[in-house]
Amino acid sequence: MSARLHVGIDIGSTTVKLVALRPSSLVIVYSQYTKHLSDIKAAVVTLVQDAFAAIQDQECTFSMTGSGGMGVSTALDVPFVQEVIACTEAIQHVAPGTDVAIELGGEDAKISFFGKALEQRMNGTCAGGTGSFIDHMAALLKTDSDGLNEMAKRCKVIYPIASRCGVFAKTDIQPLLNEGALKEDIAVSVLQAVVNQTISGLACGKPIRGRVAFLGGPLHFMSELRKRFIETLHIAPDDVVFPDNAQFFVAIGAALCSCSTKSMRFSELISRLSRIQNMPRESVLLPPMFATDEEYNEFVHRHATHKVPRADPASFNGRCFLGIDSGSTTSKLVLIDERGRLVYSFYESNQGSPLATTVSALLETYRQYPGLTVLSAASTGYGEGLMKAALHVDIGEIETIAHYKAAEFFLPNVDFVLDIGGQDMKSMRTRNGAIDSIMLNEACSSGCGSFISTFANSLNMDVQTFAAAGVRSKSPVDLGTRCTVFMNSRVKQAQKEGAAVEDISGGIAISIVKNALFKVIRMRSPAEMGERIVVQGGTFLNDSVLRAFERLCGRDVVRPDIAGIMGAFGAALIARERYTRGHRSTVLGPEGLAALQTATTVQRCGRCANNCLLTVNRFSDGGHFISGNRCERGSVLPGVNAEINSDEAPNMYTWKYKRLFQHYVPLPPAKATRGDVGIPRVLNMYEDYPFWFTMLTSLGCRVLLSAPSTSKTYQLGMETIPSDTVCYPAKLAHGHILSLVARDIHTIFYPCVIFNIKEDPHGANVYNCPVVGSYPEVVRHNMRVPEGTRLLCPFLPLDNPQRLEFRVYEELKMLYHDLTQAEVSAAVCLAYKELEQYKADVRRAGEDALREMRRRGLHGLMLLGRPYHVDPEINHGIPDTITANHFAVFSEDSLAHLGRAVPFEQRPLRVIDQWVYHSRLYTAARFVAEQPDLDVLQLVSFGCGLDAVTTDQVKEIVERYGKIYTSIKIDEISNLGAARIRIRSLVSIIHERQSPRRSMSPLSITPPPQQPQQQTPTPTPTPTPQPVAVAAPEAVRPQEVALLANEASTPLVTELPPFPSVPLVTKDMLHTHLGLAPQFSPYHMELFLQAFKAIGFPRLAYLPHLTRDCIEEGLKYVHNDACFPAICVIGQLMHALKSGRYNPNKIVVLLVQTGGCCRATNYVSFMRKALLDAGMPQVPVFALNAYGMEDHPAWQPTLRMPFRSLAALIYGDLFMQMVQRVRPYELVKGSTAALHQHCMGLAMRQLVRCRRSEFAATVHEIIRLFDELPIDEVRRPRVGIVGEIMVKLAADANNHLVDFLEAEGAEAVTYDLSDFFLYCTYDHVTRNELLAGTWRLKFMSEALITVVEYMRDMVRDALSHSRRFSSLERIEELAQLAEQHGVSLCNQVRLTFQHRYVNDVAISRRAREHTRFRRPARAGS
Repeated sequence: MSARLHVGIDIGSTTVKLVALRPSSLVIVYSQYTKHLSDIKAAVVTLVQDAFAAIQDQECTFSMTGSGGMGVSTALDVPFVQEVIACTEAIQHVAPGTDVAIELGGEDAKISFFGKALEQRMNGTCAGGTGSFIDHMAALLKTDSDGLNEMAKRCKVIYPIASRCGVFAKTDIQPLLNEGALKEDIAVSVLQAVVNQTISGLACGKPIRGRVAFLGGPLHFMSELRKRFIETLHIAPDDVVFPDNAQFFVAIGAALCSCSTKSMRFSELISRLSRIQNMPRESVLLPPMFATDEEYNEFVHRHATHKVPRADPASFNGRCFLGIDSGSTTSKLVLIDERGRLVYSFYESNQGSPLATTVSALLETYRQYPGLTVLSAASTGYGEGLMKAALHVDIGEIETIAHYKAAEFFLPNVDFVLDIGGQDMKSMRTRNGAIDSIMLNEACSSGCGSFISTFANSLNMDVQTFAAAGVRSKSPVDLGTRCTVFMNSRVKQAQKEGAAVEDISGGIAISIVKNALFKVIRMRSPAEMGERIVVQGGTFLNDSVLRAFERLCGRDVVRPDIAGIMGAFGAALIARERYTRGHRSTVLGPEGLAALQTATTVQRCGRCANNCLLTVNRFSDGGHFISGNRCERGSVLPGVNAEINSDEAPNMYTWKYKRLFQHYVPLPPAKATRGDVGIPRVLNMYEDYPFWFTMLTSLGCRVLLSAPSTSKTYQLGMETIPSDTVCYPAKLAHGHILSLVARDIHTIFYPCVIFNIKEDPHGANVYNCPVVGSYPEVVRHNMRVPEGTRLLCPFLPLDNPQRLEFRVYEELKMLYHDLTQAEVSAAVCLAYKELEQYKADVRRAGEDALREMRRRGLHGLMLLGRPYHVDPEINHGIPDTITANHFAVFSEDSLAHLGRAVPFEQRPLRVIDQWVYHSRLYTAARFVAEQPDLDVLQLVSFGCGLDAVTTDQVKEIVERYGKIYTSIKIDEISNLGAARIRIRSLVSIIHERQSPRRSMSPLSITPPPQQPQQQTPTPTPTPTPQPVAVAAPEAVRPQEVALLANEASTPLVTELPPFPSVPLVTKDMLHTHLGLAPQFSPYHMELFLQAFKAIGFPRLAYLPHLTRDCIEEGLKYVHNDACFPAICVIGQLMHALKSGRYNPNKIVVLLVQTGGCCRATNYVSFMRKALLDAGMPQVPVFALNAYGMEDHPAWQPTLRMPFRSLAALIYGDLFMQMVQRVRPYELVKGSTAALHQHCMGLAMRQLVRCRRSEFAATVHEIIRLFDELPIDEVRRPRVGIVGEIMVKLAADANNHLVDFLEAEGAEAVTYDLSDFFLYCTYDHVTRNELLAGTWRLKFMSEALITVVEYMRDMVRDALSHSRRFSSLERIEELAQLAEQHGVSLCNQVRLTFQHRYVNDVAISRRAREHTRFRRPARAGS
């Protein structure tokens, strides 16, 4: 028999690779690399057969790996090895001495850190920053990955581009293309984005140092991608490891891993290939698009009636109106005649060059119509400004208005318009003939048409053929409703299972519509959209998308036959509407178009601190167009003197930023008796800097502030960021700390402030958000500062002056030994006065700006946000964009005090008002809502979960007064294309509301008006004073509020709708209503309900399972940015209440409130909003909490309630630990579950009787029975499960992770729920010792801990006699262990940082200390 070969097969997300190695020399004797084009089954069969033809029937060992390899390996009965392990094996054999390996695949990215212990990181579901992402971006530039690499070699500048997924990047790239940026620069920017995503998303704060290996197809084939990594990480040439066959490394590793497996003849593998076709299906299938041909024919006939009137070419006189829509991916042109009839239309991909495409189309138009006379022209879309400047178009209009005009033409008095384009999705609701609200997709363009075209291209199909296939789908694949890359992963899974193209096409269509309805529109019921609905945009030309929309919303809708060019058609209507007799259009004719040439340059503006990167397009006729500027200074050609416009509208963001930092001058070095102290310009410093500067300066410190934020600040600290999902303001903190270190500042002061100063007496609490409050602790643990540099991050009680004096002295005394308590007390007193002076200055300046705005007759926007949103790097110049539209800008804290003058009863909130920053949002929004000359625009940091609470509440406040709510999500990407569209849409709608309605419909087509359309004149602006500091105002008086009100204006609504009432639980309900609780933990829920039945709530039930339908229901009713547990909780309950199994008039919903700074405290408000939206406001919500946050006078707990509740808690923990401890080793399958049920009966009976002695005896009996269960003695690896409390405990929420681990041969370890309860209780002990807690709460908490530990002592006593189970850790013991690891116990972020860390310690001890976990006894013992 010939020598064996080792064969490794790597089945990736986009490619398949096979490698055969010789057993002795490990030399590759055969290799093959090919793309599977999503047909994995066929590709694997071909790959193996080709290898067999080359290798022949030799004796081989086989191993499979890769994201698509597990199912195939099972089908072929070939060993599977995880790809990270395979890659590590290859590195250790082929490239020993490697410190870090970076591998990029088709949809996978990995980093392996080698050293004393192997540490491996891998991306999750998201495919951002991988080969698939690069391919998508290359397709956008009309090239392939090789072409992209060649383009990047000729680059001159790098733009900031998102890489977290392809749809975000397209949102950034498309405006650059539309504004004339060079493809070469975009190409290198794409590669840099991949680098940034890999470092920030996978390194997670661990430095990439030493010898770095570059592996995987993209890094093997793309030299410029490697170059970007090398330059960004500053890798020396000798430390670059680029092995031969890097694209095969994972396959090589699989081959090496197969060395110890059983061999077989290659022909045996060939004989098994037929099994691949019978792989099990995991995808969920949906009903067919059309059940019968008749149903489809009726659908086609109905939509064929919605046609635009068309002009007769024979009678066309050449006089027309031109509309141009330069969209995100396509260019559209429309000509209409004087009667509004369509003359000509053009629709094509812009090929990445929108101007060239439009010029070519116009030249063709003039060729077809030699006598053409354009009376007026209008442009819209992303490229509106470029078209207007280059082609001398008469009118520029925001695309939302253009689309609305077109929809109104087809369906007068339209109620609702939905437009889905290539990258954009927008919906408009109308009221009284004007736009009432508008919603656009966020920075993410998931679920838009570009996903269909990109996926069709990946199958080598044109988009029309792929779309048409969906109509024939009989079993569409359910692909979910979330991000495109998540959908893409499900598509890949469906393809692995052999799903037909038509079923995938149909599934994509359904997912796009679900995304539009449930993510963008957030539709609860079809009634919200009204009866008269128009759908448009190129995506709706796909009949599958249209069919899915009509089925999901339950409405017959109007899809115009020109759905793809409605923007251009609306622009032409606007040109006709605004045309005046005698006007001569300035749009270029054929001669001007033929002569037009464009030269593009890129350079920095340099006229202000923003120093924007400008793209300058110069035209051969002397014109120009500049993009990339954040303010008006950048709109002037570089080299030309740009005068500062002294007539700019008031801008409180600019004023506040200057007042906050420029007002304070550090001590001279000679007077700084205690040396230099650095303070980073981050997060809470945008609120508290006046305080800390004053305090430290008074103590003799020279306070040095870090430099203003820039994108380089972010890049400086990028390596140390532990999580890519944290908000951009937090990411900047790392760079600011390092910038202070680089200035040789040896003491850096960055305190943790969990509790803020109370401003609104009606606020429920005074928390800072979890990131603001505790992020200094994250920075301290993830950043390595040089030896000798002190990073001071103490937890300080800013909300309590007396306690703060002591804590500051306690912390600083260790640094300044001569410090006295009297010095600190005086400094703290001065600091509080200065902080109040700063806030008073902001309020006074806000009032002055409001008066100035009204004196000049301007309109204002309240830019709601956090204090740190005034940072120009964070807000990306959005305030300047607003003032450029002649709107004044106000910060929330500049006018919020005026809202507090209104009695609290007149401004009730649905949510729990637990965060100080957000209290300002609510009161400021309430004030703005009543002012006819003010509107709201909310800034939301991407990744901010708390805004899942605030945005809905602010929206409810302003919409109650008939105002439009608009929000903009911001992150590290500074391209403002999408933001400008939102701002201009809001501005246009405000102007539209203020002007008389002018209808455009087929029934009212008339010749152009004889008289010019009167425009509302813009008042002559006057200079606005910009004071640095003003005197503190007196408290706001009622007459001052009246003075600031705009009495000359009429409010939008004359009668406000009543506030929804909150139903209370009455005493009768305890006996007549069923209490319904969501599933939380399968080990605890039945026990808890038994305990509650015994203490005054006799009729209780819980929902046993969390299904996929529950998740879908939760997505409908919970904000998109809410956490997964919120979606689970609300989804379960709403799905049950709408199922028909329960009578909503006889239900009480049971929920638990934590009372901490996590948004879990607001689950109750989420639930009440969901009930209101679903038409069930009568259902009361019974909120259980320990803080008296809600009154329940009808329910009086008994004296035995604590014992029963704690007993249920401890029983559940005991069952969870024992079941997970023995089930992996049970000799008789199912014996553990049977014993669990038997012991549950014992516990349930004991809970009814509620006797202490019986509790101890029952615990002893349960442990004895589990001790005697026959199990195997084979040792398994123990895997600890940590994370969010509900996701860990609810099996349905974590995809049955424990079952999966046990099936894979491991033993799962999950910490007790009582640990969480004790941790929350212990908070008050720590808060009293280190923050500003009360002795009363400390005493009560210690007493409660004593009671719990007393009951757990009974369990400990029983466990001490056990042969299998360990004892329980005390909360004080875990706290000491956490402190030994450097974690402060002041962390109050319940459910998150401290809790996880404390329980990580517990799990570590349980999983690793063999002395505490007994070895499993022998079978039968």
